[in-house]
Amino acid sequence: MIKVKDIEGGTLAERAGFKPGDRILSINGERVDDLIDFQVYSSDEKLDFEVERCDEIYEVSVRRAAGEALGFDFEEMRLRKCNNKCVFC
Repeated sequence: MIKVKDIEGGTLAERAGFKPGDRILSINGERVDDLIDFQVYSSDEKLDFEVERCDEIYEVSVRRAAGEALGFDFEEMRLRKCNNKCVFC
């Protein structure tokens, strides 16, 4: 899961009701462990988020226009490492 630090005003995240402190658990049923997961799973047009806020879990569904910024700023976190040795890691 990743924790929302801030939301940019006027963005899809703000319009969908996200708040600082929300924890994004999954997108479209795929568990989100880090920013790489978030980038991969949030690229679809229709996004179903599973979110934890104040120990309650709820779902948020949004439609994203092509190229539309979501508007999330996340808390600093360590990226997980795998054994693939990709050039971007």
